[in-house]
Amino acid sequence: QNSLPQFYMNTIPNQIITTKVFENGADCYSLGQLQLIATPSTVLAADDISNCDNGNGMSSFDLDEKMNDIRAHNFLPSTTDILFFDSIENAVDNSNSITGMYESSGKAMYFYAVNNGSCLGSGVFNLNVSPLPPISSEDIDLTVCEFSFPLTLNSGIPYDLEMNFWYEWSDGQTTNEILISDEQTISLKVIDILTGCHISKTYNINKTTPPVITDVDVNIDNGTVTVFSPENPNLTYNLDNSSGAFQAENVFLNVAPGVHT
Repeated sequence: QNSLPQFYMNTIPNQIITTKVFENGADCYSLGQLQLIATPSTVLAADDISNCDNGNGMSSFDLDEKMNDIRAHNFLPSTTDILFFDSIENAVDNSNSITGMYESSGKAMYFYAVNNGSCLGSGVFNLNVSPLPPISSEDIDLTVCEFSFPLTLNSGIPYDLEMNFWYEWSDGQTTNEILISDEQTISLKVIDILTGCHISKTYNINKTTPPVITDVDVNIDNGTVTVFSPENPNLTYNLDNSSGAFQAENVFLNVAPGVHT
């Protein structure tokens, strides 16, 4: 009666408990005493880890590398095992320890240091995920009329935040906004000054000439208008409504008599 649970939380220093040992398969038993002596706990130092966002709000953390760091930081023997846990509950129960690469969106990590069966101490550190610069990493394709050069390119970083980042353009420029004088492919790396987290992207800039209409054929009998521009094969066309939908065909049907643009 009133036996202790398998996992017992001792709250009295050097507590003596009574043991009752039964003979297997019989009612016979013997009584004894057991003294519970807790090893004084040592709080071990461990720096927080900050890694860059993988692009999904998560980051990967190398706990094997952290194990070596904790040993060195606390002058522990190289044979010391470091057990990591992702919750205080698992740490207390000494269950579900974690090793190797661990992916997280950021949290507190708990650990024990054990050597030859002796607990050398415990500690806690934080996993921090540093955000990437607030721009898209997708490449950008731009087709620009020849008279639109020089063209202004902007990293996409808001002007009120631009001083928080470094800018590395592949042509050597280092500002948030640059001028491009002709068609080219140019890449950009935006780097967070505080964290070093970065995003790279590429701009593919293609120059095009304005469309040249060489002829317009009007068939009054059936209301058909055909526009010819042989030097510009990839055009779209619109009649009378430049803000409306454009069509790939160069022929307009059922056009009413009158003046059209």
